[in-house]
Amino acid sequence: MHLSKRRTIVLVQLPIPPLGPGTIRGNVPLAAAYLKLYAEQKGLASSYGIDLLPAAAANALGDRALVAAIVERRPWMVGFTCYVWNIERTLWIARQVKRCLPQVRLVLGGPEITPDNAWVLQTPDYDFAVIGEGEQTFAQLLLGLLEGEVPSVPIPGLYVPFAGNGARYDPARRPAFRTPLPDLNQLGSPYCAGILDAADEQMLLLETTRGCVFKCKFCYYPKSYDKQYYLSREQILASLGHASDRGAREVFLLDPTLNQRKDFANLLCLLAAGNPDHRFTYFGELRAEGITDTTAALLREANFTEVEVGLQSIEPEAQARMDRKNNLKAFERGIRAMRAQGIAVKVDLIVGLPGDTVASVRRGLHYLYDNGLYDDVQVFNLSILPGTAFRQEADELGLTFQPRPPYYVLRTPTLAREDLFGLMQEAEDLFGIEFDAQPRPVVTFAETGPALPMCRMDLDLPPAHVEG
Repeated sequence: MHLSKRRTIVLVQLPIPPLGPGTIRGNVPLAAAYLKLYAEQKGLASSYGIDLLPAAAANALGDRALVAAIVERRPWMVGFTCYVWNIERTLWIARQVKRCLPQVRLVLGGPEITPDNAWVLQTPDYDFAVIGEGEQTFAQLLLGLLEGEVPSVPIPGLYVPFAGNGARYDPARRPAFRTPLPDLNQLGSPYCAGILDAADEQMLLLETTRGCVFKCKFCYYPKSYDKQYYLSREQILASLGHASDRGAREVFLLDPTLNQRKDFANLLCLLAAGNPDHRFTYFGELRAEGITDTTAALLREANFTEVEVGLQSIEPEAQARMDRKNNLKAFERGIRAMRAQGIAVKVDLIVGLPGDTVASVRRGLHYLYDNGLYDDVQVFNLSILPGTAFRQEADELGLTFQPRPPYYVLRTPTLAREDLFGLMQEAEDLFGIEFDAQPRPVVTFAETGPALPMCRMDLDLPPAHVEG
């Protein structure tokens, strides 16, 4: 089918809600950029003009202004990347866009779009839902829409809601599994293609692999990939060259577990070769158990300045339930090797895992604190995320959780709600950290001009106590 003019598609990724008035950083629409890149590789640019909503709009505009910014582009289709932190706002934005443009097609994708997340798929706020890896599904959808209002044949990974008066979502009509791209190297880099620019945030996001050998039951990632898919040496170096040329200060590696690959040491040598002058730092997530003195030195040589390590729990029963075993001696050895190289280690713990008790969570907190096995700590409430094994096994495990984001567990057979709250408070007190703390207010003054009268109020003192 030949179109008289190209159809406009706008792809939108809303940021993590900020805790204060500071500038939002890190909301890089990498998934949307891959959709655009793959669709254009398949020859769809002649029929569709695919644009990413600029960060200046996505990150700074309020809800109604954001709707207006999308509507004024007069899109034929709007696609939204949906995460736990933006799904509810995304659905509201989508609903308002549809009210303004009744003929617009709305597409949802991302980790929140799963067959077991019925509350999203029941909403009237979409026309198509992409489940799993999105590039192939999105391109096939656009190809199918050249011939009609809906694709004429089923597309793996694409759910089309029921158009009649019945329920919008029928689990019996879930689409076939979307097999991942067989070769990441054919996809290429949105940065090298000019779709994204590392200069915008002085940061480059890089996947060297998709897929994970671990099957942690709290994680969505294993459900989308049947094995590991790797980016070539040449593609990695090309992306790092872009980061260097465009003045990036950080390369954020998105691999789910950086040292899951057998050629981990070779990867670190490659990352060092792509950053010979240490123009940027690296950040990634890995398992401490697999780190030796040698690989810690290679991390430092590449210019890793910080890594994130998931411990989650030291309780054997909780480890068994989440299908993630920890060798604590190897964990300690890896942490100390990295810290000896001057690499800051951020360690994650989860409160609310099935199998954990008040006593075992407390032991985990003190294990880290008393042994000094961290530079920074993150303690999370367990979220029973859509698409995870814990979501599927929640009834069997006796887990009660919030039906809407952030899906926090509210009760387990061994942890009551007040236990969960109390343990988070204990963690904050022990580590001297306020998780998700509001940023401190900052007052700035012009260098010239009249002096301003000021007063200070201490909210910890009685209301009458005001200093001027």
